[in-house]
Amino acid sequence: MSRTDNIHIFLMQQSPAMGGAEMYMRDLLQMWTSHGDTISGLLYGKDFLKCTQSYMFEVREMRTQFDIIGNCRGLIKSLVLLPLWIWQYSMFIRSVHVKKRIDVMLVSGLNEKILITLCGMLLRIPVVWIEYGPLSHVLHKHVHIPWLMYRLVKGWVSRVVTPSTHTIPSLINDGGHVRSRISHVACGVTISQRSIPKQKKARASFVIGCVSRLTPEKGQEFLIRSLVIVKKHIPQMQCVIVGSGPDENRLKKLVDELGLRNHVEFTGFVKDIDDAYNQMDVCVFPTVWELEGFGLVPIEAMARGIPVVASELGPLKETVCDIGRCFVLGDVEDLAKSIIALYQQPDYTHKQVKKGIQKVRKQYDISKQAFLLRDVLIDAVHTHRNT
Repeated sequence: MSRTDNIHIFLMQQSPAMGGAEMYMRDLLQMWTSHGDTISGLLYGKDFLKCTQSYMFEVREMRTQFDIIGNCRGLIKSLVLLPLWIWQYSMFIRSVHVKKRIDVMLVSGLNEKILITLCGMLLRIPVVWIEYGPLSHVLHKHVHIPWLMYRLVKGWVSRVVTPSTHTIPSLINDGGHVRSRISHVACGVTISQRSIPKQKKARASFVIGCVSRLTPEKGQEFLIRSLVIVKKHIPQMQCVIVGSGPDENRLKKLVDELGLRNHVEFTGFVKDIDDAYNQMDVCVFPTVWELEGFGLVPIEAMARGIPVVASELGPLKETVCDIGRCFVLGDVEDLAKSIIALYQQPDYTHKQVKKGIQKVRKQYDISKQAFLLRDVLIDAVHTHRNT
């Protein structure tokens, strides 16, 4: 098999909600199918299934979620049903394999890795894992049962791909992987005509944007609290918080408590993210999530010529902090200072924008990154067939 040959990739992914990882996977599938590759899959999550179904040769919806890292009830249920699921899913994968040979199986979620790798062992199909964030927190839950299961199946994995070098030490120390099997391939974003920066019209307000699922680990609370300080220096500031999630009501209550109702807008989920980005003068990514694997939002903003302020956390040190402004994790005052500095130093901000656009086009263009990852998949096929 040469790198120009078409391949059949089987994907397993559980996605109860749409996020950056799901949008990235959708873009990968689009790139690969446009190249002539075949995609099949087992998917959980109606929204993800809906947005990827058109790329699928064969697809089945997973009716029940396999979860060994959630609550104890989910763990017990998953362990009891594991043999049945392995049999059912292996039969489906085998039926697809008979119709058109599957070359490699791809998976990113920890739970799915256990299932798909066991199926791969039974069917003798190579498996490639995508590991976004550090492993220590999730592997050592439930008296280390996830760690034990992970270690039991990792030996069958042909390659492990991570989008951030920040994750590599954890893959070796916590996951037990050897460095030679780990490949670093950064995530990518689509650079379309709509995302090419345009000259912005002068506006009376200064719009601070934040795009993310509304959950505590994404840090919107710290942004909202920082606005009290920002407003003193930029009275005309407005904040647009894009996304939905379980933390929405709590965040809206906090906005009211801080007297910011006239300065903060919650848009909920938006279909057209370009329109949301076009409103912004600065994009803030205030995540405090220790499992943050990459962070696509800052890359999307930089591609559109929007200056970025981000947490000084893990992968963001690679993607943002060398050309943008990063603030101390969870530090409201430092976050406010970073936003104010971008407003007060337009020359610096303009330089940051130019560097950001150049960096995205060079390092994070999905049309390039998709085929770097595809090369890893092909290497996994070669290794499997030669052993």
